[in-house]
Amino acid sequence: MNENRYLSNKVARALLPIIFIIFCALSIIGFKEKLSEFDTSFMLRRFTYKFTMNLRFFVLKDRFYNNTYTKDHKWLSFINVLSLDDYQNVIPFTTEELQRIQNNLDNLNDELNKMGIKFYVIMPPNKNTIYPEYLLPEIPILSEKSRLSQLIEFQRENGSVKIIDVRKRLNELKHSELIYYETDTHWNPRGAYEGYRALIEVIQDEFPTVIPIELDACTITKDQKWMGDLSRMSGWLEAYSTFDEIEPFPNDQSSKRIETIDEIQYTYFENNYSDLPKAIIYRDSFFTAIQPYLAQNFRELIDIWSYQIDMDLIREEKPDIVIFLITERSLQVLL
Repeated sequence: MNENRYLSNKVARALLPIIFIIFCALSIIGFKEKLSEFDTSFMLRRFTYKFTMNLRFFVLKDRFYNNTYTKDHKWLSFINVLSLDDYQNVIPFTTEELQRIQNNLDNLNDELNKMGIKFYVIMPPNKNTIYPEYLLPEIPILSEKSRLSQLIEFQRENGSVKIIDVRKRLNELKHSELIYYETDTHWNPRGAYEGYRALIEVIQDEFPTVIPIELDACTITKDQKWMGDLSRMSGWLEAYSTFDEIEPFPNDQSSKRIETIDEIQYTYFENNYSDLPKAIIYRDSFFTAIQPYLAQNFRELIDIWSYQIDMDLIREEKPDIVIFLITERSLQVLL
């Protein structure tokens, strides 16, 4: 009996490495595209996929992963959702498209102005736009202007809505501080703060009671680490971003509530400051790091995670300000 059990254990130990290798091989084959497309019944799929990708990253030093590229195996660059196309300027707007976007923005601006509402548009740039040095020099730039440059210049010359361009500020700041996460598509807390300042300083021209929150009125926690969305989408790589967390001092006079309606997230903030304006913002994920600041700059702020502007809601809420934040790689939405 004991001899049979010993033999069984010995066979099991011998088979385990073979089974593990088979699982790794299956994970490489199964995850050519997206994780969600692989057979969900495959046991240990996340473990084997993560093991394989980290082996490729840290040992084999491969450079291309699922939607990402790395030059130095520390910094991950996003190469999907038009990010690489924007870097190469391969899909410039036509004059007709620029005119259509101008009409869309200006018509909305006119409608809001009739209700006494000011309209502000800010467009955070792609990570590759601010840090092109982390892409291969062999990747060609195919035209002179990016879609973002085309749009801002066309709107400045022809439109009534002036787009807040943060690229110059970010390009200057990046020489002294890291402003995007190494392993994420978004700006880090320092980059987000600079975007916040650019926005609030424009708003302050027409609403002097809106005072930007200074960095010395924030809690700064040094040397935080975070995996980031690019690490996860690349295969749960054990590659992390290092950053300083920045949070404005809390306001004891404020309240917050969150609702989800038709799969859209609405966040409502209220402050007991009657001299501040009321604002609605339509936005994407780049706004998340700005939210804690703006939540204190208005007596009421309605944060709507969507690009779809609801004029009925605006008429009902009667804000003083409507803000539209859209990331560079999503500009086609404006068409």
